[in-house]
Amino acid sequence: MQKHKVFKPVKRSQVLKDAKILSSMWAMKKKANGTHCARLNARGYEQIDGEHYDENAKAAPVVNDATIKIVFILMIMARWYSEIVDVCGAFLYGEFENETEVYMEVPKGFEKYFPADVILLLMKTIHGLKQAANAFWKKLLKAYLEMAYKWSKADPCLYFKWTAVGHVIWMSWVDDCIVCGNKQNVLPEKEKFMKQFECDEVGELKEYICCKIDYEPEKGQLKLMQPVLIQSFVDEFDLPNGDFPNTPGIPGDVLQHGKPEDAVGAADQSMYHSGTGKLIH
Repeated sequence: MQKHKVFKPVKRSQVLKDAKILSSMWAMKKKANGTHCARLNARGYEQIDGEHYDENAKAAPVVNDATIKIVFILMIMARWYSEIVDVCGAFLYGEFENETEVYMEVPKGFEKYFPADVILLLMKTIHGLKQAANAFWKKLLKAYLEMAYKWSKADPCLYFKWTAVGHVIWMSWVDDCIVCGNKQNVLPEKEKFMKQFECDEVGELKEYICCKIDYEPEKGQLKLMQPVLIQSFVDEFDLPNGDFPNTPGIPGDVLQHGKPEDAVGAADQSMYHSGTGKLIH
């Protein structure tokens, strides 16, 4: 946050008395590799529409599922090379529009580093703000346009351009970005992108959006798999012999009204919703 100059301290007395001052919370987790990380989140539900954000301009697009599969087909047909880069601290790049002023209380645990009469004026967006995702996507789009890419009219998260040695395509899913094309194109284009943002170089396309990807260009094959999600069904639900049951509904059968005394309890409803959500994903 200091690197991106996300906020600056201001005296509480300099702020209008009726100004809304947001609070924040920490999200803590331990990653699979054992490292601990913490992320500061503004409580976006405290924001006021028309003062802190525009209700009609807060959504951010992600690449369409059909677009991903079409690009994967092009990769197979052209034997393209592909890499993934992950933008670090993506939401800290977003900028406020229309001279919006958003104030936040000093985060818990950091009070000792600031005078008692100080609050923070946010200069960039942070996680939790309603417009954070949209602001980052606009920053991302601007970067691609500066790199001479065209923006797809069919998918707002598909960017492409022709070079002397072929086509280069980028797709973005929030801060996870795929670049694909001839390898002699991909590597320099990736370097240009990394001059715009600080990134983690994930490497060749092996995983994307919770899917494991087995890509063998010489065989013209690309497989999408979700072994972790499938294993989670076995771990969380009582599946007979660890297998997935057949669809319980009989084709053509008409559903009948149930009796109130046969209603499923709240715990079973929650489990059912969880399982349905995973199946859809």
